[in-house]
Amino acid sequence: APSPTDDNAIADATAAAIDRLAASNHRGDVADILLEFSSSYFASSAIVRLRGGTAIIQGFRGRATADKLEFPLPGTAFAAVAARAQPMVLDAVTDSATVALAPAGPVTMHPIMIGNRLVAIWLCAGPRAAAAVAAIAGLAHAAGQAYERAIRDAKGQA
Repeated sequence: APSPTDDNAIADATAAAIDRLAASNHRGDVADILLEFSSSYFASSAIVRLRGGTAIIQGFRGRATADKLEFPLPGTAFAAVAARAQPMVLDAVTDSATVALAPAGPVTMHPIMIGNRLVAIWLCAGPRAAAAVAAIAGLAHAAGQAYERAIRDAKGQA
């Protein structure tokens, strides 16, 4: 595994993940690529898709746990990210759904967008290198493009 504090290793891992996202045509691959990256640098991570007022856990790694794969969005830290469609960094979280996915802070939550539509939130938690946190923004943008491409391909659109 790469060193969690080596900026060059983080830059290389970020570039490799962006290349993999650019080549991805399946929604499931997107979550796997993001979680593989974040599991190298964070104690826990998760990808949570949003559908109406429901959060659906697409995958999680590390110290994250989940009793159920769906939970109501209102009252969670995910709802705050969804309301703003902006990244958030929290010292800690208190709602039970988010605590299960992020048992140790600090917590970075980054929206994954298709255009102006929020489709998922990428949660990364625990001690981390600043370069890994910075990489999340670029990876989240590339993930939004990959999700959009996968959805178009699934619908048979060019």
